Amino acid sequence: MKEIPRALRSRTLPPDQGGSMGIRMTQHAGLNQWAQDFVRGEQVLVCHEKIERTYPDGRVETIGPRPVRGSSVRKEEGGEFYSGMFEEEGRWLLYKYTFPNGSVYWEVVQAEPWSSGPVIFLALTAFPPETVRFWRGELERQGCEGYLEVQDYCVPESLWTDEELANA
Repeated sequence: MKEIPRALRSRTLPPDQGGSMGIRMTQHAGLNQWAQDFVRGEQVLVCHEKIERTYPDGRVETIGPRPVRGSSVRKEEGGEFYSGMFEEEGRWLLYKYTFPNGSVYWEVVQAEPWSSGPVIFLALTAFPPETVRFWRGELERQGCEGYLEVQDYCVPESLWTDEELANA
């Protein structure tokens, strides 16, 4: 039988085998419904696709052209990530969304309340992560640590409410 890593043992084994009663795990709340709808974008024609199949007997079949649709919003890795409570869980990417008009929004961690492990709530900001880090660094250098809260730089509609965070 394969050895269960120590960090996982307490949340997977019964108490008489070295575990504990509760399950501890990272939970991902993600973006609120408004933010999910916002970054979903509109369905647009991305391209026309033409497929050519060549069979072993030499036959060639052409399918198409047919329309391929996708979101008007481009989703890509934002260069930032967040971690869960256990190393074994790995890291999760935060994404960047580029809109047809050139606007860009980034996912940020809004809050991580505890409910048998961290519950990760995300929000959207129009400020690049490096800009937010710069602001925080400047405030720290001026002795104003803690003056820049996530709600100060996020899209207000993308923020989870205090009630939603409390009920995690």
